[in-house]
Amino acid sequence: MAFCMLPVAVMAQNNGNKLTAERVKNDLVGHRLSEGVANGYHEEGWTFTIRKGCISNFKVTKVLEKTANRYTFVAQMRLSERHYGYNATCKISYRRQGGQAWKFDYVRSMGMHIVATHDYDDCIRASVVDDGWGGTYCLKLTNTSEMTLVVGGDILTMDGWRRYSCAVEPHKSATVGGVMNGGSVQRYRIAFVVRKY
Repeated sequence: MAFCMLPVAVMAQNNGNKLTAERVKNDLVGHRLSEGVANGYHEEGWTFTIRKGCISNFKVTKVLEKTANRYTFVAQMRLSERHYGYNATCKISYRRQGGQAWKFDYVRSMGMHIVATHDYDDCIRASVVDDGWGGTYCLKLTNTSEMTLVVGGDILTMDGWRRYSCAVEPHKSATVGGVMNGGSVQRYRIAFVVRKY
């Protein structure tokens, strides 16, 4: 049995039943991944459904278990949407019984991070402004483009840094923080601006 990190390499084999990178990518289609981190940009319960053709740059980075009946490994890959993508790390497991064919067992996200393209950075204006409640500040994000954009990053409040992401409609503004949304904003960082649709 040979193990190699090349995309077309055979990772495990049993009597002609090859477990290749291409097979794993096909087996992942239809499965859903969570963001896989404790402090992420998406709301609780969010998942990404893997579609055919959305996986690229697939490589196995670590083999966790390799026995006659189980093959578990960590893989990194790019998951692409129409206008943005994620760099993802996943734990993937296969199993078999009594020398039968390998069967997909499960996939678990170990972290999905949005890829910042910087294509739309200049379409967002950001500033810390009074939120209208007297002495409490929020981050105001203004979209100067014709498309809905999603902005993600971090804000610093009295409780420390916390992540945010929000959709901003064309030629409109949205706010983060303030009295109604997590506390007075002292500073902010923008990690990404991506097109929603």
